[in-house]
Amino acid sequence: MRIKTENADAGELSTHKMSYSVGECPEEPVEIIMTADAQKNQTFFWVVRAWCSKEQSYLLDYGRANSQAELREISKRRYRTPIGDYAPTRRLIDAGAFTDDIYQFCDADQSNRWTPIKGVEKREARTPADPKGKRKDGRPLLIVHTHYCRQALAAMIARPKGHHGYWGLPARVDQEYFRHMTAERAVEVRDKNNRPRIEWQQVEGRDNHWWDDEVYQACAARLLNVLGKKTRLGVAK
Repeated sequence: MRIKTENADAGELSTHKMSYSVGECPEEPVEIIMTADAQKNQTFFWVVRAWCSKEQSYLLDYGRANSQAELREISKRRYRTPIGDYAPTRRLIDAGAFTDDIYQFCDADQSNRWTPIKGVEKREARTPADPKGKRKDGRPLLIVHTHYCRQALAAMIARPKGHHGYWGLPARVDQEYFRHMTAERAVEVRDKNNRPRIEWQQVEGRDNHWWDDEVYQACAARLLNVLGKKTRLGVAK
């Protein structure tokens, strides 16, 4: 995968805006994935993105929930697509904060299953995640290789409009989303042997929660083998 040493700024991100509205997908989806970043004050920043054939993806909605109950209700929302209205087919939530509470949240409602995830900064990783991760009780835990997935997301954003695998945004996206999406920078640094490597650094004083959600989106799309799929997979009414 090509290393990207510059991240998009808000102006560049705004060029990804398209004519569709929040809550609708302009193409038939392969998967609709919801990701959530849990905070210590029990608020949750979340993103819903549709993944389509030819590797296209479209931001359907994003926001903040102030409780687990609110997040669960939001996860049941349906989104308009050319083949009908659908709720997210996959739901992933960061278990890094309040780990035990997040595990309980994921296990509480089997009909609205969430998968807990944890990010690890494994620079040598050549895959988006370790799908065989386990919690102490043996239940599934998705271990996300965050460095790899940040690079993957940056590469997606760098694709020009109309290009295979375009990363789309709706016509209206507020500036707070853009601030989160530009809150990390890929910086070239030197290791102890003076060899160059890429390090992702958060901009001081900036929240990056929706960026984290989009990183998890990139991970899920690759792990589920969504990218490159030519037929609908997993979408169910």
